[in-house]
Order: sequence, then structure tokens, then C-alpha cells
Amino acid sequence: PDGLSPHTTRRLGELNLPLDLTGPIPIQASDEDFRRATRIIALKETEHRPLMERLHPEWENRVEYWEIHDLDAAMPDVTLAEIESHVAGLVDRLEG
Repeated sequence: PDGLSPHTTRRLGELNLPLDLTGPIPIQASDEDFRRATRIIALKETEHRPLMERLHPEWENRVEYWEIHDLDAAMPDVTLAEIESHVAGLVDRLEG
């Protein structure tokens, strides 16, 4: 998919996760998306909370914010490892 970084594409391949489970390109979330969601996660609070406050204020405090740096502040392998760690923690919480 065009919207994924090559680092993400590589890591998904290493994990044998099919790329067709990702969206083709990043898209703007809508209020309908939030209404239908049972869980909302934003990967970087300092980036996404202000956007939520401005674009979807009624949903801002219903988001689970993580603080995972993008390539502007971290190496790809560090970022991807953090995402994997957070996802594993989320799975543990959901199973628990």
C-alpha cells in the first residue's frame, strides 16, 4: 500500500502479516468512524490530541493515546518495536 513506509512494509513481511489488512492510503477519520469504534488508539499523543481537540472535540478524551515517536525523532526499528510492544500489551489487556 502506498501509505506505508518501507520500514513498516518490511516489518509486516518479517511478521508474515499480509499487507492487504492495511488501508491503501492514510485517510481522515470521521465522526462515523469514531461512533462505530469500540476502541480508538492514537500513536502519538503530542501530535494527535491537538488534532482531536480541533477536529473531533467530543471524542478527544475517549482516545487511548500512546506516545510513539515517528522517524522525525526515532529510528525505524525503535519505533516499530515500541508499536509492537504497545500492541502486545493491548492484546494482554483484552485477553485478561
